[in-house]
Amino acid sequence: MLLNLKKSGAGCTIQSIKTPSPTYADDVSLVAIHKPSLQRLMDIAYNYSCKWRFDFNADKTEFLIFGRDNCPERELRLGPTAVKVSHHAKHMGVILTDTECTTTEYIMDKVQTAKRDIAAVYGLGSYNVPIPIPIAAKLYWSVVVSKLIYGAEISEVGNRSQNVIEQFHRSVAKRLQGLPKQTANVGCLATLGWISLEGYIDMMMLMFLWRTLALPVKCIYKKVMIVRLSYHIFSPDGLHAGPANRMLETVIKYGMMDNLMEALLSGIYPQMSKIKSVIKACLMRHEEERFIITCTTYKTLGLLKSCISKIRMWPFWSYSKQRPKFVKLCRNAARLLFEETLLKKDLSRITKETKFCSLCDEGVVEDVAHFLFSCPVLERQRNVMLNRVEECMPARMKDEFINMSCNEKTVFLLSGFKCQYVKEWDDLYGVSLEFMYNLYKHRLSLITI
Repeated sequence: MLLNLKKSGAGCTIQSIKTPSPTYADDVSLVAIHKPSLQRLMDIAYNYSCKWRFDFNADKTEFLIFGRDNCPERELRLGPTAVKVSHHAKHMGVILTDTECTTTEYIMDKVQTAKRDIAAVYGLGSYNVPIPIPIAAKLYWSVVVSKLIYGAEISEVGNRSQNVIEQFHRSVAKRLQGLPKQTANVGCLATLGWISLEGYIDMMMLMFLWRTLALPVKCIYKKVMIVRLSYHIFSPDGLHAGPANRMLETVIKYGMMDNLMEALLSGIYPQMSKIKSVIKACLMRHEEERFIITCTTYKTLGLLKSCISKIRMWPFWSYSKQRPKFVKLCRNAARLLFEETLLKKDLSRITKETKFCSLCDEGVVEDVAHFLFSCPVLERQRNVMLNRVEECMPARMKDEFINMSCNEKTVFLLSGFKCQYVKEWDDLYGVSLEFMYNLYKHRLSLITI
């Protein structure tokens, strides 16, 4: 049947490549420029089914019109049954639509489904022992994100739809870390080692492009991709649209045009494992540059920028995987990292919120460094708890820590000791978290009295 459809000449072509019937398993699509041509293709398919005694499900068959309908009065029929006109349909799990509004509604439905899925992740664990952040993040990316952005690498996702899924993505990051809603968006992703969903879709798009180009030479998908890329690269009219053009724009965005041109001109495509590492490196470099630039525009991210120089899992979150009972203490420390302290939230119920310390001299600005290492009213309690922290430190680290200024100690402590998670330091992570949390509780009790 597919050969008969191809020989008919009634379907669409891309350059000299005949593409009348994109097919996967028993899911057949017919593509034509005009209704008469499409009707001819449908007649060929129907006659073939009659010959070999199988039926197409006419009730599930529908057709879409992209652009102007030059034959509005003509009805399409699959045998004796009229085929209904639709404004949207699913093909291979990907929505096809002739209006942007339908795409937005489809994305909103997927976001609602994602919210129900992530709610199940929130429910794991208990109040006293919540689910560790690395495990929750793994479930989120494996289950929720994979369903949410399925097919996005070849679909047209408008700015409005992109904003909706990004807002959901950031809200999940804040909820998992126990951060307030007003926390700066860019920072809440960096401490989890997450990138934006826009960046993740770009990565999937580049992977799809290279996997297609790495197919055998005779594969029709590879032929179509090369033809479309060549058209977008060398066409002078500038009227470019379609997935291939979006992939080309993504290649340019991440500075990989030289890699693509070299592969197209030579016909030699690197192994997927090699190009995958290149894509990830370019993507992370782009995301980290955006993170650093954005941090400079937020005053409240000054401490975060000093503590987090790269997008990677915060060491205390990695520690919570080993000790789930410390998740709540990790969340308290995360608020200090973002200068969204639990202190201000709780004190607003007791006294008027002010930027000055309410325990010592009114002229001293209350920041995280002052709260942890400078406030004289907390000195006795601080020294007792800080001694425990210093006792768990290696000797050389302890000597350096003692000679640091208050700001340097704050950055050193909240950064996870300026390195990635080290399992041998589990006791040090634990007492550090207890130090920050107990000092906060002690300060709150003094002001309440």
